[in-house]
Amino acid sequence: MLKINDIIKSLFSDEGFCTKYFCVKCSNEVKVKIYIDKDGYSVVEFDDKKPSINIKFISFNLNAIYLGDEGGYLSIGILPKIPFKYEWVLVPSGKIEDSYFE
Repeated sequence: MLKINDIIKSLFSDEGFCTKYFCVKCSNEVKVKIYIDKDGYSVVEFDDKKPSINIKFISFNLNAIYLGDEGGYLSIGILPKIPFKYEWVLVPSGKIEDSYFE
């Protein structure tokens, strides 16, 4: 649960939720709906003012982030959900990586 809370807080920080694979930063104007779905994921769903997710040098609109016990999914446009594991995006100490351009 600590990882999920850290990720949600970082989405709205000045730096955003950034890993070496992707970066998401939400403005304070973005309205979100946070809920637990039927599969047990904590879902952060964005309103019409969707934040951009930057994957390397390509930017997409992010619909939602699904956060589970071991990892989650990114919901981007009409693409299928993109899975990730926390071990792929978080440093060993459990803190969010500083940069995704290594």
